[in-house]
Amino acid sequence: MSLTVDGVEVKLSNNNILGSGSAPWFDWTTFTMGYADLSAGEHTIVLKFVKLSCNVDYLKLDVMSYGSYSDTDVTLAASGTTKYELENIDCTQCLINTRSDFVPAVGAGNCGKGSGRIYGYADGSIFRVVVTVEQACTLEIKLAGFGGTALNAQQYYFGGTEIIPAGGVKLGSGAVAEGLVGTVTVAEAGTYVFEFTSGGGTDLDYVSFTVVE
Repeated sequence: MSLTVDGVEVKLSNNNILGSGSAPWFDWTTFTMGYADLSAGEHTIVLKFVKLSCNVDYLKLDVMSYGSYSDTDVTLAASGTTKYELENIDCTQCLINTRSDFVPAVGAGNCGKGSGRIYGYADGSIFRVVVTVEQACTLEIKLAGFGGTALNAQQYYFGGTEIIPAGGVKLGSGAVAEGLVGTVTVAEAGTYVFEFTSGGGTDLDYVSFTVVE
């Protein structure tokens, strides 16, 4: 099945499995489909069955966090590179699909943190870093971690503008390595959100922002 919000497809979480075909029709199963960031106002949600149909009881919307972003994680004032260590990330500003084996330790909606990295989350998790830019510039954004993940298998946005990494760029396998997410032009000073998804099995270390112009 597919899920769209205002015409934009939502990446489904990896636990989107309904009851098996051998189960009775009344054996209801619930699952988390995914996450979306909504502005104030009206929105249209479309659930589409692509291959098979099934009985559906209800669609539940849980508010994970509410309000605007008030705190800045990174301030970019001039040329140079600034690293943001992801173990400092505010999970309340993210939409984290906690891996089931980590829920007892960290609680739903959180991820594991330690040894300079974050881990213990499942596919479809959305991470946000609030960035204040003090002047118009061009930014080069990199993500560091390990798990052998292809960067272009995930989604990245800066200030609502999608960034698509080049094919073949991967994070480290067994050791931390840095991969280029891409370059974005910031037209004016202000506060922006760098938002990205990441897949289960990936440990993330930091995000780096380099002012190249």
